Amino acid sequence: MKTSESMGLGRKQGKLTRSAGTLPACCLGLWEDGKFFNLGDREQSKHRVEVQALDYQNPVDGYRGVYTSFTLFNPTLVKQNIKIICMYHETTKLDTTAFYSPQEDSIIQLRDDHLAYMSGTICQGRIGQYSIIEASKLKYEGCFKSMERGELYFSPLAKGNLFIIYTLETIIEPRSHASGAAWAVLSPCREKAVEINNSLRKKRTSILL
Repeated sequence: MKTSESMGLGRKQGKLTRSAGTLPACCLGLWEDGKFFNLGDREQSKHRVEVQALDYQNPVDGYRGVYTSFTLFNPTLVKQNIKIICMYHETTKLDTTAFYSPQEDSIIQLRDDHLAYMSGTICQGRIGQYSIIEASKLKYEGCFKSMERGELYFSPLAKGNLFIIYTLETIIEPRSHASGAAWAVLSPCREKAVEINNSLRKKRTSILL
């Protein structure tokens, strides 16, 4: 598997300021055939995965966006049921409230004077599963209710120092590929967060530039 680092793609980043707040750290994983692979670990699987990240911060309006696109290849002669696992967690202990919004197909996190929107899509689909849980609970129980089925613990709302996890799921035809993206937006203004969230869903990443 290839990550943005291993592919030499890197990240494009604007000027950093305190006013833009801090997005939770993000990592991507891949579930297939009852097993979980952390894409950052460069584990081997039947798929070849390419990842590219765009990280931008606006020093004037105080918003930040991270957009990660990926492509998965199925070189086999059989269909593959795969799930991209998107995981967000705080790098510092921070009490927040987060919930899943079905209307916006996004997880919304209330962070002091900022809002964070987290979402994604693969093959134009919606978020498959979501699990918003307190970090201490994740430590003891893990995020998978069933690793064999790739099933997360269902938790649409939580408060505290949170782990936010959701899946993007699809079936890849033999010798074919699937493309998608996951993103997070942080803004002090709800209208701006919604605008960026909707634009990224339409692959209009220029809104971050």
